[in-house]
Amino acid sequence: MVHVVIQTRFSFFGKSGWRTADTMTPEILFEPRRLDSRLDLFEKIALASLATQEDRDFHLAVLSSRQMPKPYQTRLRELCHDTLGEDRASVVFRAPGHAPSFLRRFVHDNYDPTEPMAQVALDDDDGLAKDFVATAKIETEAALKLLYDDDEAVYLSFARGLSLIIGQDAPQIAPRLAPFNNQGLILAAPAGTMKNPYNTSHKMIPKRRPSRSIATKRPFYIRAVHDSNDSKALVEKDRLTAEEIAAMAQYFPFLPDLMQQNIRLNAA
Repeated sequence: MVHVVIQTRFSFFGKSGWRTADTMTPEILFEPRRLDSRLDLFEKIALASLATQEDRDFHLAVLSSRQMPKPYQTRLRELCHDTLGEDRASVVFRAPGHAPSFLRRFVHDNYDPTEPMAQVALDDDDGLAKDFVATAKIETEAALKLLYDDDEAVYLSFARGLSLIIGQDAPQIAPRLAPFNNQGLILAAPAGTMKNPYNTSHKMIPKRRPSRSIATKRPFYIRAVHDSNDSKALVEKDRLTAEEIAAMAQYFPFLPDLMQQNIRLNAA
């Protein structure tokens, strides 16, 4: 049986694989308006996508900062537990350190090291298609049976997704094709591996790691694009029509409602 652990960093202060002004100072990272905005995005996109998974046999591991104000720690924990249940979501708060190491430790402490696992990277403002968990299990099992290299692990990336553009008069949707993107990046390996999906540059994966880019005609993820992104995002010029967006509900049931909501972006 393949285990699926979805790993999310939420306002973690430490070495985390990306560099923005928000990550450099606690004063900015834990500013109340910013935290309100990040919680809003997390609830409406990432958690909404996990709540609609057809295969509910997965675990969400959220890494956040011990320095984050206690009321926000409580809100984050309650939001995860209210959405998925305490048995399917863990929120850990750690002092400044190396995010991949903390996430690796969580896996090692909670799973048999010999069992196959899909460790999935999911940023707090991105979402996954409703069949992502089910598909991740199938692809992980197949990948581990077809190891062409002397390695225990394979990185899997779904190339096609959607860009959710926030900051206009109303949210917009654009098609996205990005091989070896970070949204839903899967590390297929035994649970005891020392590797972690956040411990490598996703753009360099095909050069450095055994890997596969899975190109489909349909999208498997949503990538939020806004002024407070942690990294630059390339966005295609085309925009989906209202009819096309409605059709995407077959993959992202929460998307039509999301397009009607007021998404707060108060972060600098």
